[in-house]
Amino acid sequence: MYVALGGLAALGGARPTSIEVLDPVLLGLAGTGIAACAVRARTMAVYVAGGLAAALQPEVVPALLGLAGLGAALVSRLGRRRSVLDACAGGLGWACAVGAPFQAGATPIVVPVLGFGWLVWSAHRHGSARFRQRAGWVLGGVGAVAVVGAGAGLLAVAMARGDVERGADLVERGLRAARAGDTEQAVAHLSAARRSLGQGESVPGPPWARPPWVVPGVSQNARALHAVVSEVDALAAVAIDTADSARLDELQATGGRVDLAAVAAVEAPLEQALGALRTAQDRLIAVGDRWLLDPLRDRIDDVAAELADAIPSAELALDGVRVAPQLLGAQEPATYLVLFASPTEARATTGFTSNYAEVTITDGTYEMTRFGPIRELDLPRGAPDPELDAPADFLGRYARFHGHRDFRNLTMSPDLPTIASVAAQLYERTSGTAVDGVMTIDPAGLAALLELTGPVTLPDVGITVDADNAEAYLLRDQYLEFPATDGQDERKDALETLAEITFERLETVDLPPPHVLGERFGPIVEEGHLRLYAFADGAPSVLDRLGLSGRYPAVVGDFVGVTHTNAAGSKIDLFLERSLDYEATWDPDTGELSATATVTLTNAAPSSGLPAYLIGNALERWFGDDAPPEGWHKVFLTLYTPWDQVSATLDGQPLLLGAENELDRTALSTFVDLAPGQTRTLVVELAGVLAASDYRLDLAPQPLVTPEEASVAVTVRGRPALDVTGPVTVRDGEIAGRFPLVADVTIRAEPR
Repeated sequence: MYVALGGLAALGGARPTSIEVLDPVLLGLAGTGIAACAVRARTMAVYVAGGLAAALQPEVVPALLGLAGLGAALVSRLGRRRSVLDACAGGLGWACAVGAPFQAGATPIVVPVLGFGWLVWSAHRHGSARFRQRAGWVLGGVGAVAVVGAGAGLLAVAMARGDVERGADLVERGLRAARAGDTEQAVAHLSAARRSLGQGESVPGPPWARPPWVVPGVSQNARALHAVVSEVDALAAVAIDTADSARLDELQATGGRVDLAAVAAVEAPLEQALGALRTAQDRLIAVGDRWLLDPLRDRIDDVAAELADAIPSAELALDGVRVAPQLLGAQEPATYLVLFASPTEARATTGFTSNYAEVTITDGTYEMTRFGPIRELDLPRGAPDPELDAPADFLGRYARFHGHRDFRNLTMSPDLPTIASVAAQLYERTSGTAVDGVMTIDPAGLAALLELTGPVTLPDVGITVDADNAEAYLLRDQYLEFPATDGQDERKDALETLAEITFERLETVDLPPPHVLGERFGPIVEEGHLRLYAFADGAPSVLDRLGLSGRYPAVVGDFVGVTHTNAAGSKIDLFLERSLDYEATWDPDTGELSATATVTLTNAAPSSGLPAYLIGNALERWFGDDAPPEGWHKVFLTLYTPWDQVSATLDGQPLLLGAENELDRTALSTFVDLAPGQTRTLVVELAGVLAASDYRLDLAPQPLVTPEEASVAVTVRGRPALDVTGPVTVRDGEIAGRFPLVADVTIRAEPR
């Protein structure tokens, strides 16, 4: 009978040592012993042990076994076949605790284990002299093995800890360097990691250190240490081999050409590295066990977190290498339309477009095949509207502003993929050339390119523009350099010359390695000064993950974004200041959300003293003498939100905002006039339902001359304890933050 009850316990899913062959044996032997002890233990000990097991067992069948054991203990008090029933009570209770048949053990299992420990102690104390003698020998032997094993394990861990810690730290640093593309540093860190891990691996692996592998609780820690050392060492070896063979830092353009054969050669090593990362992550996850000590668990979590960061980077690198031949004209020339824009005349994406370029890449070789002012691409006056394959929300929102036929208003949309699709169709209609993608670049992006191409001297004006002064010159100084209207042609010629020479020099320049380009252009791309959307298969996904695609952020939870388009027709956005204050209250129990978005606009332009193209307006052609005087600004202002408009006011006066659907959210819009020096405030009350377990707020920026200042205040009702990420602080369920909104921002709050 004892053996049968032990056999039932052997079917439990608990893993005291995590050794597949050994664990059923240990569970079965323990079940046999506990069944024998239950016959001799006091009744209360049997009740407590079995009751704890049944109460903490989450699975139905094992819990029923525990209840059956308790029933057997109760029936045994009636005086019939007490020994059999007591044995069943103990054996079934233990089977319940360890999850028989084939289920997880009780949670936390340590509690019923302590209960059964009391049962064994009670049996030893109240059993016969012969039983106590035999039990003493068994317990003494088990205790000796445990003490020796634990001691050996602790000694092994202590000896290995320093080397393993250093090795794990070096692996993390090596992975970070590899993600950044710094091959030299990655190889150095990973090679040093292998040396440290090799020394650590020699400690927990020898035979004298194996006893802890059979001691429950200690076993998991010893095996985990051994597994972590082995996996991280294997990963380091693969990463070194990949870094040596792939040499991503050598994938750079020389003389305006990228070697596509070299690009193709790194695909296999990257596949190998990605496979090694995934394998290491899976095995580290498998190591996880509730018996692990906190220091070891924390170290495993650290390495696993680094792997979790490294895997998407490796996936992106591999996908990028696979799509690069299409983008770089491997099979047939790839042609791109480049739009040069400036936020001094604001549009939702980059700004007003003044010039364009056509760039062709053939077998990795770059060439600028066309350049000119954007007016060259205008449809002839009176020409019918083109038939476009464009989203209905784009046409519905922007056709009235000729955004479907005029490149200068095409960028009123905040979404570059939409703009690129329409721009490609318009460009093919006016130029006869089909393009494979569209790039937008503004003065900050052009300044970054000058770091690569070198300074440009503008002969007509005698000014040398370089990476340090280009942005200031293009945004401000040029307008003061040519204060008279007669100087506009010279100013425009200077701008065209600067843009054209910069892009021409890319035909011959040697570019730095990818990780250096990433460091230089990362902030420029993140802030939307340089964007690229391509149509090739697989390209949109890669460009999205690189942050290059200019795709407007999707609505995941709460969302707010503000854009404005200059309707004055001058460069007066040089003087515009804009801020956004967003306050929200969310009830996670009901999902109800209410929010207030406050947009403040200040026109700091003077009323006179500057040229008309700077502070004037183009409204005279429509309004004649009724047009606003110089210094006045007019904007088409839009608030993007997933919620319903409850009410709106402009300077405290009720206002009905136009509501349209765009990009799967509501676009609330109005025109706002601003006199010189005037500040105007739009307040919009919103309401909706956010059905989610946690709160997420995404804020989308617009590239502006003066960056938008944003503040956020969010209240999560009934959840004073929150874990928060983003540029905010939290106290008693109140989330608050203030920051310049120059890039996409995500704020998350998870109730504890």
